[in-house]
Amino acid sequence: MKYYPAFLAVLVVFCATAFLCGCTQQQPQPEPTTLPTTVPTTLPQTTLPPTPVVIKVSLEPEPTDQLPDIYRVEVSVDRNSVAITPDITVTFNGGKGMNFVSLLDVQVVRSDGTTETKQMYKPQMGEQLTLGGTKGIDRVIVYVTLQTGERYKIFDEKKAFKSF
Repeated sequence: MKYYPAFLAVLVVFCATAFLCGCTQQQPQPEPTTLPTTVPTTLPQTTLPPTPVVIKVSLEPEPTDQLPDIYRVEVSVDRNSVAITPDITVTFNGGKGMNFVSLLDVQVVRSDGTTETKQMYKPQMGEQLTLGGTKGIDRVIVYVTLQTGERYKIFDEKKAFKSF
């Protein structure tokens, strides 16, 4: 029995040595694999010639939008019938909703097929826009854009040049 503790001590030292030798070896590192790299190719940009967009605007008036009562505003449209120049004058007359208007768009469709557009930003009562007209019958369209982003067509009529 004297040899039993010595034998046990040698066995423990042997197992510890075997364990440490096996655990301290480095694992073989796997060889890195290289993946093929794709380089994006850029194609030369080709510019297409611009195609003219022809928007045929009719001289016939269309129905207007009904503004909610709280946003109601008025405009007046007059033709210069005394002078030689056939100007069209649009006047912002205000109304209940004048503080809600952020933009007033005025478009004239002339009897010769050309158009002209002008804008008033945050129009004030009595503010005017003058657009060129023809000596024939021209169509006048007025849009109101509110601060909410809503857009309404409030005027769409033909106006004739009347010379004296």
